[in-house]
Amino acid sequence: MINEKRVVVLIIPAAKNIPTAFNNIRYLRIGSSKVNLNKYPERESQLFDILRNGLPTIESVEAFEQELTFRKLMMYYEDKGIVLNRKTFEKNLGLLTKDGKYNMLAQILSDDSQIPIRVSIFRGTDKASMLYSVREFGNNCLLNSLDKVLEYGDVLNIMQADEKDRLVERKEVPLFDQDAFREAIINAFVHNAWVDGNAPMITVYSD
Repeated sequence: MINEKRVVVLIIPAAKNIPTAFNNIRYLRIGSSKVNLNKYPERESQLFDILRNGLPTIESVEAFEQELTFRKLMMYYEDKGIVLNRKTFEKNLGLLTKDGKYNMLAQILSDDSQIPIRVSIFRGTDKASMLYSVREFGNNCLLNSLDKVLEYGDVLNIMQADEKDRLVERKEVPLFDQDAFREAIINAFVHNAWVDGNAPMITVYSD
């Protein structure tokens, strides 16, 4: 009882084997709309697959290309002072599915990930302004792509004159905070849903 009124709490458990139904109807939310799941058989099939096998991950999803090579990955590790065993690295790094096929983790770490990673630069402060340059850093071992994007940040981060509150000397300030840029880029790569085969979008504006 709350304020002399009876309160009823409905506890709906998380779906484990089959989707939860109300009055024998399973519902799905698409955007802000609630729809009958039966009208979307493809999504219903995906939902049942997730309930049976769990959410897809870069380790469980099969790579869309199975003829993969890892020369750049080997060199990357060697530059860090780590030598990978060519006979066991695929298993040790989790590059194989349960069926022994290359997974999406293997795909993005291979010599040719077949995933584009672009940095687009606009002259103005939004995408309505003129596109100045597009640089491609993808279709490569993801670790190399990440390093190259971070290095490109050093090129973009030009020093600019700050004339505000100037008394005698002009103050030179960078276009952006380098540590914040590095953190944002690394987080975008680490937390990206690579199972979809899409890369983070990196866009640079004049400000």
